[in-house]
Amino acid sequence: MKNKKLMLIVAAVLAVAVVCAVVIPIATCDKGPAQKVLHSNPQVLADAGVYPILKEEYKDQITLKIMGANNAAINPDWSQNKFFQRMEAKTGVKFTFEVYGDDMYDEKKSLALSTENNLPDIFFKANFSNYDEVTYGGKSLRSLNELIDGYAPNIKALLDANPALKKSITTTDGNIYALPTIYTNLPDGITNIMRDYLWINQAWLTELNLEMPGTPEEFLNVMRVFKQKKCTGKGDYPFVVAGIDHLLNVFNFFGMDLKSYWVQANGNGGIEFMPQTEEFRSALQFIRTMVSEGLMNDNWAVMDATTLNATGASGTKYGCYSAAAPQYVVGYGENMREYVTLDPISPTGENGFWGASFPAQRGCFAITTVCKYPEAAIRWIDALYDFDLPCNLWAIIGEENKEWKWNDEKTAWFSTVSDKDYAKVMATTIIQTGDGMPYLVDESFWEKQETAIDKYTRPLRNRQMKHGKVGYPLVYFNSKDLREIGDLATDINNYVNRYIAAVISGDKNLDSDWTTFKTFNRLSLDRYMEILTKAYNEYKV
Repeated sequence: MKNKKLMLIVAAVLAVAVVCAVVIPIATCDKGPAQKVLHSNPQVLADAGVYPILKEEYKDQITLKIMGANNAAINPDWSQNKFFQRMEAKTGVKFTFEVYGDDMYDEKKSLALSTENNLPDIFFKANFSNYDEVTYGGKSLRSLNELIDGYAPNIKALLDANPALKKSITTTDGNIYALPTIYTNLPDGITNIMRDYLWINQAWLTELNLEMPGTPEEFLNVMRVFKQKKCTGKGDYPFVVAGIDHLLNVFNFFGMDLKSYWVQANGNGGIEFMPQTEEFRSALQFIRTMVSEGLMNDNWAVMDATTLNATGASGTKYGCYSAAAPQYVVGYGENMREYVTLDPISPTGENGFWGASFPAQRGCFAITTVCKYPEAAIRWIDALYDFDLPCNLWAIIGEENKEWKWNDEKTAWFSTVSDKDYAKVMATTIIQTGDGMPYLVDESFWEKQETAIDKYTRPLRNRQMKHGKVGYPLVYFNSKDLREIGDLATDINNYVNRYIAAVISGDKNLDSDWTTFKTFNRLSLDRYMEILTKAYNEYKV
């Protein structure tokens, strides 16, 4: 990979622990005893940088087995998928496949890892958790450290240039067991990734001569006007929330990112448990007011995104809702263009932020200890981290001049597949829908996508991603701490979620019940925070 192509923003991003900026030095990969290299067969490889990656005499002798998770939108027969066919033509590596739908994959994955029976050579779109990596790392899963250093020049270059990225995928025993998705070349001013956004009805704001709200009180007043002037039907709410994840966006209004363990960096080098704070209480009071005045749906806890989208697609208009893009909720017609992303809300109207994610998703690819050709496997996946190759694009939009092409000036690109045939064609062409793909995602390339929808929504999304912050970093826990914090987190999550629901419904009173709620005496909160603080401190060192 050329150095000029390593314009990655990940280093700066992952080296920042949100509120308190902390530079993370590289975590060395020789911590602890090195794993014995099993089934080492480097002699099958062509010279570094040469494709196909296998020597001619081995091309028909090596077939690797993949186990993976298949998104429902993609044809499950990966053997007939053009992505793998193109990868085979490029690399010379053949595969057999054991692919399961999302509903079955986790069970099959866990069974293979725990029993070491029917292990594949490779897990692809692996969906590995912290538990999977620390439990089966060094057992069913091999360490990738030596393989990366010796046979994966693109991955090695990325990690060498971005020590914080390396830290984020290195487990507590010093080993890397799985490779991530990496979002790169983000637009200027963006350091984190957001999954969804709050979309507000700009057409209503304009028609009713209302300003974009900047404080919780201003937002409340805008929703009151929307309710009075635009949402006059029964059960017609200006602000619609589908589930706890959407509701947590409202806590951002009060300076809290609560999507990881209910904690966030406190600005003094430590972390704080937010449900004990006055900010948390203010957010609950705000949401309670929204529900009691009929400004927000009272069935938020049982409503899901599918219902939200179906209601919107039927023609219902909302004042504000949460989604990755507006068309998912209100359809692809002109209704979509009535919505813009809501700017950050804060008590003072300044320095607001949105909860965001690091621009990397870990646990996407692993090599098992039964793989006889680990060097070939790591060279194969290394191609998906090379900007000089088209492999990562094969995974998500297909091949240039076949499924997509540049305009004459190469300033924009567009799909060559008709809208009518797109779903059918892509079902057997690409492999990536949803999350979990091990590759580089070049955001500068996607900035040049030439569709009317993307031209409208991308600048709006980028505007908000400039305000994206992460409350608690992407840490690893060792197996002991993971088991303990799992038990503690279950009780604490249930306690906090029940209290949120009770306050919003009116069953609990913040004036009389708040002091009792925030004690957490029986839930071992001190131990919970001790484990989280330890992992946080190890991450930022």
